[in-house]
Amino acid sequence: MNDFDSVAVQIAQAYDGRPQRLLFWGKRKDGHGFPKEIHLYPGSYFGQKVVIAVARDITERVDEESTRRVLEKQLHEAQKLESVGTLAAGIAHDFNNILSIIICNAALVEEDPSDVQHTMQRMKVILTASDRAAGVVKQILAFARKADADMQETDVNMAVADLLVLLKDTLPRNIQISENCQPSLPSVLADPNQLRQVLLNLALNARDAMPAGGMLTIETRLVGREDAKGSIPDSVPGQEFVEVAVEDTGQGIAEANRGRVFEPFFTTKGIGEGTGLGLAVAYGIVQRHQGHIAFTSEEHRGTSFRVLLPLKSQRSSSNGA
Repeated sequence: MNDFDSVAVQIAQAYDGRPQRLLFWGKRKDGHGFPKEIHLYPGSYFGQKVVIAVARDITERVDEESTRRVLEKQLHEAQKLESVGTLAAGIAHDFNNILSIIICNAALVEEDPSDVQHTMQRMKVILTASDRAAGVVKQILAFARKADADMQETDVNMAVADLLVLLKDTLPRNIQISENCQPSLPSVLADPNQLRQVLLNLALNARDAMPAGGMLTIETRLVGREDAKGSIPDSVPGQEFVEVAVEDTGQGIAEANRGRVFEPFFTTKGIGEGTGLGLAVAYGIVQRHQGHIAFTSEEHRGTSFRVLLPLKSQRSSSNGA
């Protein structure tokens, strides 16, 4: 509502030829207040400049707006509940995948325990999957308590190696895996579990893009400012990053959907096939690590995601996790 000081200014502005709008509380004969809208227009009366005021009762409109705000709030609460349900479904989906890996490999060990070499390989897969499950639980608890991530000096190539062990035993046989990791990369400051989650989400997204099979390529390298151009528009001179590229030869991302790739709960998959959380979670984790994630895609020719993490020695003093 307007106060009297602002009214004087607005009357003067209307007098100078600029229409104005005021809001006041009026009072009815019964003493009840009501919202009143006053429009001020410049005019003339017998050759003299005047201000014409037109007032009207806007109680009905205000009531409608109040009702709309209440309904919007209720819709927002309903959407939050729906999001929680979707998140729970996504977590259940993650655990179902992990349990499938553990159960399948445990069954293979039980089937032929005398094959020591394969038994050791399968036990390693089981342990890796169990570690992944523990990491998911840790992240859920950390989210609930808003705790910091477990940031430590991390070897990105080691995280990729752990992922490859898991992928080689679980991806469909019609998907080939190619690895090209630059040796002796500098360390990054990261939560290893969260970094593995980013890489796994990107790999599973690539798998889903290749239902008829294809090539999954994972590469790491040290990149500088010029190499990062396009992925990191605000990079500073001399800054370096460890880059992980996850590429597939799948369906690609339709141009109409490229602007929504990192939106939470956005998915082009069928009902029950995806929650739309994988890339959104990956994006959030990379941002908290003061890194960057970008992608290029062409329909029917595949997609390439690039994750760039600043070197441990070049991290800013604030903790991005």
